[in-house]
Formats: sequence, C-alpha cells, structure tokens
Amino acid sequence: MTPVHVSSFIGTMTLSFVGVLAYRWFGPVALVVVAGIGLSAVLAFSAYRFDLKKRHKVSNFDPSFLIGCLICGGIFFAFVFIQSRWLREHTKDWVPCAAEVLDRLNAVTAPIATC
Repeated sequence: MTPVHVSSFIGTMTLSFVGVLAYRWFGPVALVVVAGIGLSAVLAFSAYRFDLKKRHKVSNFDPSFLIGCLICGGIFFAFVFIQSRWLREHTKDWVPCAAEVLDRLNAVTAPIATC
C-alpha cells in the first residue's frame, strides 16, 4: 500500500469510528451528516495527496493538507454545536442518552462560546 492508500484507510477508519459515536449519541441524522461531510473530505484529501505524490511534492506535514483537515473537523464540530439545541428538543424520545450527552457537550463548549 502506498502512503496515499494508508492515509485513506486511516481516514476511513477514523470516520467510521466517529460515525458510530455520532449514531449512538445523536441518531441517524448525525450519521448522515458525518458520512456526507466526512467521506467527501477523506476522498478529496486522498485525491489531493495522490496529486501531490505524483508531482513529488508530498510531505506528511503539508500545511494545506493539515489546514484542510482542521477546517473539516471544525465544520463537523460547529454543526454539532449549532444543532445541539435542536437535537435536544427533537431526539429525547428516540435517543435516550442524547439529552445527557448534549448537556455535557454544552458544559464543555459554553466557556468557549463566551470568549
């Protein structure tokens, strides 16, 4: 396996783990969001790294690649943070632990939001 395939494999495994957690915590809606944003990001970054590898300009710490990963992670967490109130109101019946998880999430992110 080339480094590009390894990074795609690791990205897909990480995405699968996040998808399972999202499904467990927030239900099917979050799983669709994780798959839609995350899988697209993994495929796009894998293609980008493959292109860099072909041009012999690949580095494990390529700044644009790392910034892209941070942006995709930020989009995912921003979605969860913004939608947390909606999820709390609409998922109490079909996801028993969602309210508890969202309370913990809000407790952690409340100091960040006030800065």
